[in-house]
This record gives sequence, C-alpha cells and structure tokens, in this order.
Amino acid sequence: MGGGGSAGETPMGGDDGDMGGSGGAAGDDAMGGNAAMGGNAAMGGDAGNGGTSNQNLVGLIDRIAAATCTAVANCCNADEIDGFFNGLASDERLGESISAALPPAADFDAATCPATLATAFQVLPFGPYIAAVEQGLITYDQEAADECFAALTDVSCGEDFAAVFFGGQCFGALAPMGFDRGPFPRSGQPGERCRSIPDGYAGG
Repeated sequence: MGGGGSAGETPMGGDDGDMGGSGGAAGDDAMGGNAAMGGNAAMGGDAGNGGTSNQNLVGLIDRIAAATCTAVANCCNADEIDGFFNGLASDERLGESISAALPPAADFDAATCPATLATAFQVLPFGPYIAAVEQGLITYDQEAADECFAALTDVSCGEDFAAVFFGGQCFGALAPMGFDRGPFPRSGQPGERCRSIPDGYAGG
C-alpha cells in the first residue's frame, strides 16, 4: 500500500461554522500514522435555495464503506490495516465509541467493517456533505460520483490504492487540500459569505 499526501491546511470558510485546524505531520507510518485532525472544507454560503431530497444519496455512505473495506481486505496486511484506519480513528470528532470500534483499537473484521466504517463516515467526512446537499448549500455531481465509485471498486494495490484513498478528491477519508471533492462541488460565488463543512482527517 502507498502512503498519503503531505499534510497541510484545509481551506477554511468564513464566519459561520466550526473552524478546523491544520493537518499536522503524520509521522513515519506510510498509511497515515498518527495523523492530526483535519479541518473543514470551505463551501459557498448563500448559493442554495432551500433543501433537496436526492435519491442518489440514499445508501451512498454504505456503498463507500463497503467498497473501502473490500479494498483494504484485499490489499493490506495487519500493520497496514492499522495504519490505514488510524488517522480517521484518532480524530476526536468521531467520539470514543466509534473510534474504539475501528482499528487499531479493534481487530479488523471484513464482515463487520462496512457497518462500522459507515457509522464513522456518517460523522466524517461524508455525512456533513450529504446534509449540506439536502440543505441546498452545495450540489451533488452524480457523474463525478460514478467516476469515483469506479476508481474505488476497481482499485489495485500499490500506488493506485494510495491515489484513490489518500488523494482527497473522491471518497477517501483524507481531507482534500485546496480543492473540492469531485462529487460535492462548492456552489458559492466570489464575494458570497462562506460557511464550512467538517471534512476528514489531514495527514501524511
């Protein structure tokens, strides 16, 4: 398995929402090590006009979690599995009960991994994005999502694995650094008030 990208600051929103911190150094673990907590992804504040119920979002987090667990089970040894989950599990925003159910605190179980990881992804990073879409604050790009799912389900081990899960552009838990997640483009325009969206952890 390959490592993640370099740590950095996630773009911040304006005056509203909880502001996240910058991603610290991840240590020497190629899979993320003790990654520092990520910040929030900036998003347009006033672009949406009311909420929306997008049927394409139903079951989205479950699909992401299931595909992630399959890839991890196929590509990672025990130490790499612990490293893969450690950055997310060490993020205090998850809460102790969720963190305790993830590796390295808990043993990896391919059968229970999808449900456990889906619970974590509801908190970070995908639950907040889905909520923002439903509130009309950002949009959901189905074409980009389909491309991301294709990359997720067809991922091979090695450098391809690292790009898919640590690139920050699709459905990896690592926060994007200075760009949007493809399926969730920001809809605000220059000069509009910014809000922030809690995103994944940041680290190397």
